[in-house]
Amino acid sequence: QSLASAARNQGPNAYASNSHFVFELIQNAEDANFEPGVKPWIGFELSEDAVHVAINEVGFSFNDMDKLCSMSKSSKRDGELKIGNKGIGFKSVFKVTAAPAIYSNDYRVKFDIENDRNGFSKPIWNDACPPEVSLPKCRTHYVLPLLRGLRGK
Repeated sequence: QSLASAARNQGPNAYASNSHFVFELIQNAEDANFEPGVKPWIGFELSEDAVHVAINEVGFSFNDMDKLCSMSKSSKRDGELKIGNKGIGFKSVFKVTAAPAIYSNDYRVKFDIENDRNGFSKPIWNDACPPEVSLPKCRTHYVLPLLRGLRGK
């Protein structure tokens, strides 16, 4: 089974609800690493055409990005006090967006399944800065431009 096919079957289409990605991102934030003494925080902001998510985690490492670009390749191990471990949680955002962007530490990437059927797993460097939103500045910021049929709803 190709990676793109697996992502379509296990990621966005595995969930009936368009809003399930919110749960998955909260779960990922719960499992993230935070600086000692920092109270974990996640925020969501909805605009007419996008969902913005900010998390005050330590930010993405190379290993985190590698796992994000893979299917069923989670860095979480059985027995760890982590919620998720299937390696498909982030892929649920493709239910509401075709081009999610991630800004975390030195990573400024987007994925594009409209122009590349393997776009689930191939990050594209993104020179753009994250748009200004009312969320606090955090090390990790997701921008999820909504699919046309979901905009303004």
